[in-house]
Amino acid sequence: MGEAGARSPLQDAPRIDERADDRSPMLSGPSFGLLLDGDALVGPNGGRAEDVLLAAQWRVREGTLARIGYRILEGGADVDSVYNFALVHYATAGLQVDL
Repeated sequence: MGEAGARSPLQDAPRIDERADDRSPMLSGPSFGLLLDGDALVGPNGGRAEDVLLAAQWRVREGTLARIGYRILEGGADVDSVYNFALVHYATAGLQVDL
């Protein structure tokens, strides 16, 4: 159990979600496109997180997309009781099939 009057580590925070995607027209349109997808979260007490994906996508056939890209994930907290940040880079690959 926690101390009496201890703060909860879970708090409400504003979230930003952005997506630039020509995916929908690609399902039946051009065979190549780009996807930029990002999320960001900022906490009221010094925490933050960002997740951004940049990917190239190809229409393999009608209703099927293949995707390969780069993703960066960064975030952490800098408050009196905790200092913790992480930065992760990685490659991604995916296949989307619309039924």
